[in-house]
Amino acid sequence: MKALAIDSSSNFLTVAAINDNLSCSMTLDCGIKQVEFFLTMIQNVLSQINLEAKDLEFTCLAKGPGSFTGLRLGFATLKALETANGTKIYGVPTLEALAQNFLFWNEILITCLDAKRNRFYVNIYDNGKILHGPLDIDDKEILEKFDIEKKILLVGSGANLLKDKLKKNHSNLWIECLPVASNNGFSLINLAKKMNDNGIKPLESYEGPYYIRDEHGNVPSIKE
Repeated sequence: MKALAIDSSSNFLTVAAINDNLSCSMTLDCGIKQVEFFLTMIQNVLSQINLEAKDLEFTCLAKGPGSFTGLRLGFATLKALETANGTKIYGVPTLEALAQNFLFWNEILITCLDAKRNRFYVNIYDNGKILHGPLDIDDKEILEKFDIEKKILLVGSGANLLKDKLKKNHSNLWIECLPVASNNGFSLINLAKKMNDNGIKPLESYEGPYYIRDEHGNVPSIKE
């Protein structure tokens, strides 16, 4: 398998690639300067495993929710590769990819991104099964979605912030967090491979990022 994955849905930019038995991944906290690092990271990751863009079987990306600017950058980059080399693209829901390596957790798992305005993009899992999501929600609403007597594992770039907000008013909550899932690129590749193997069509040329919120910042009344 020869594949490239990118996750530009948050301040943490991840690029990962697989070339048969070789693999490489890089994650940087780029803030709002993703565009300055993106192409260099892709070139570095591919060169580390002797892989050229023209030889990729497919590419994949975290399709959202997430940063408007970051998601658009990811789509534009992979669509450029598609135009140049005919490489098919798979879009994987950001919050599902974050969850993949933690579904063994038998209590509450929340994959989360900071959605700004004191809100979060989240998926909520209980014993490896999804309860709710994707949601655009605040910390008070989150606690209405599951049994708060259970242990909570937070995963994603919004984990530390969400932990602070939850503990502020509920100091007795049991919470651990992993603010960056550094293996998220390989999770994207694995999920995209399953899509490919199951005959799911890659993204069409007109398809773009998945946003919960519209470009004006409005949240739909139906959140699930």
